[in-house]
Amino acid sequence: KKETEEILQCLRSKSSEDIVKSRKGEIFARCMPNTDGTFLKDSPKSLLNKGEFTKVDYLLGVTSAEFGHILPSLLSDEFGKGKFPSEVKSVLIGYANMLYKDTKRIKEIHEALTDEYLSGLSGDKHEAERVFTDLQADTFVIAPTIDMADRHAAAGANVYQ
Repeated sequence: KKETEEILQCLRSKSSEDIVKSRKGEIFARCMPNTDGTFLKDSPKSLLNKGEFTKVDYLLGVTSAEFGHILPSLLSDEFGKGKFPSEVKSVLIGYANMLYKDTKRIKEIHEALTDEYLSGLSGDKHEAERVFTDLQADTFVIAPTIDMADRHAAAGANVYQ
């Protein structure tokens, strides 16, 4: 309880500008925890990579159109007006470059993702926007859920789907 009070006191002593500045330049910084070396010993990604997390049974499930139109609408003021396939491809390639930047096979990844998401599109802007919605859900909801399930299973926890 004392530690919680100290953390709250510290947070309350900071201005909102200081908190925002401390996370500047990080993608989705508002959602990311702060690694302080005491409560959180390392970044969540590093802790996961090292297997240093509480192993608990993991139940996962996803739906079609996960997050529906909420997630894309948070990322674009233009959501609902349709997208050109070239816009969706640009986002797709950008995500691939960000997520797989250290791989030597990036061109193969671009081709596979383009084929998976964009082959067969008619050119209709609303059809392309539905693909954009699927891409957002796959990137920000489904892939991290599967990754977490894989990590729990590898650590010996039960995983249920």
